[in-house]
Amino acid sequence: SINNPVTYANTLGYGHVDLTKRINQVGTPLEQGAVFQIYLKSSGSYDASPADQRDQISTDANGHAVSKDLPYGTYCMVQTSAPVGLKIDPTVREYRIGMDLVGNPVLNQTIYENVINDITYGRLRIQKTADIYAEAGAVFQIYPSSSASYAVAPSDYRDQITTDSAGEATSKLLPYGVYTVHQSVA
Repeated sequence: SINNPVTYANTLGYGHVDLTKRINQVGTPLEQGAVFQIYLKSSGSYDASPADQRDQISTDANGHAVSKDLPYGTYCMVQTSAPVGLKIDPTVREYRIGMDLVGNPVLNQTIYENVINDITYGRLRIQKTADIYAEAGAVFQIYPSSSASYAVAPSDYRDQITTDSAGEATSKLLPYGVYTVHQSVA
């Protein structure tokens, strides 16, 4: 009869994780080289999970990675490595793969995940002396080496600092990168 439900005997569901990784900055650029481990939750770790119930994935140039097909179960995913200058996202994500909310098998299920990561920030500290004396009032322009000058560098990637009476100056928080430091006033 058309109205009778269909029952799948001895059918195990399976599915995979489809991940997109972005960096938390203007334009949300894609993140290449982020590594994640996916493992069966009941095993407690990636290493303790059976080989067919775990996977390690790395994002490509498009910030994209897809796990292998994993059998029915509850899985955890955690980031284990990040490209230089980016923070590892410590979140342990949990997924029910190959089953619906009541435990019925789902075949070829895709779990879509978007992860946004933060870049590392730091400060530049300068101590300016003339022979053995602190030099106050020295002005330094700091900007990314990839920019042609301080004037054309994006405002959140540049800073201008002036040494105090101890000859010291500290920049604002700047995103990870290679910077040029130019003394503009002595």
